[in-house]
Amino acid sequence: MSGIIINPMLEKISVMMLWLILMFVGQTTVAQHSHSTNETEIGVWKIKHGEVLADSSNSTNHALAKQYWDKVLEILPDTVMNQFVVSLRLFTDGKHEALAGMRSLDSLNQQWEIDIDTADMNLANQDSTYILGYTHTLIHEFGHLITLNGQQICADYQGVEDYYAVAEGAALPNSYLYQFVYAFWDDKMLSKWDRIDWIPNEKRRLKALYRFYLKHYDEFVTDYAAESPTEDIAEAWAFFVLSDEQTYKSVLYHKVLFFYQYPELVAYRTIIRSKLKQKPFKYIRNFRYPTY
Repeated sequence: MSGIIINPMLEKISVMMLWLILMFVGQTTVAQHSHSTNETEIGVWKIKHGEVLADSSNSTNHALAKQYWDKVLEILPDTVMNQFVVSLRLFTDGKHEALAGMRSLDSLNQQWEIDIDTADMNLANQDSTYILGYTHTLIHEFGHLITLNGQQICADYQGVEDYYAVAEGAALPNSYLYQFVYAFWDDKMLSKWDRIDWIPNEKRRLKALYRFYLKHYDEFVTDYAAESPTEDIAEAWAFFVLSDEQTYKSVLYHKVLFFYQYPELVAYRTIIRSKLKQKPFKYIRNFRYPTY
């Protein structure tokens, strides 16, 4: 699954997404998502017109599915979720593993599934830090949805000369992802990524990835953001929504400010923030990975 900008003027090189799964972010996008052998699937429900459809084969857990879907819509913009999300999958692989994921179900990236681990997103837990942890994750996953859906990613790009390629297709120059990569991932960084990806041993590759993050720590809002450009933009998006900071010099703040140039994204931020029962203070400076 290479990430590559094709442009005769830029000559950007390929970047392969690495497999780095952090506790609360989990697996995202269709190419990264694979069901673990340790997973217990609770059920999969169709979503239509913003409602969870009854599943006769799993009627026992229908109320649970509705409860989780309602919680998702309590946080994320209804219009976008109802437009693209057609499936809800509940599962668990135990605590402190993958919390949630958003994956495309079709080649045109118009139909998406949201996956939620009920052990890591326990709706009975009313601790504010715990709630903020899974809220961050859901906003992060929404970031994948708005940057990788069929209106942003072109599935059929044969003959197109200028694009940024990911597993879902091609991000063309007017897309959020292309502009983000063009602004923040230069040839040198992408080249480093390519070399890291070719390390055959997973442990060595992850260590190299973390060293890459440490060398560029002031360019990423979290170490997970350094996993790939698609994770970088999704994490930056989450901090854009949850942060009130706006005027700092480091690159990581510029990544957060990147989204202000798009009125529709500012509107999504406003909607999500209006739904938050508690808004974090100076989120970037105070952020810590949750320890459940």
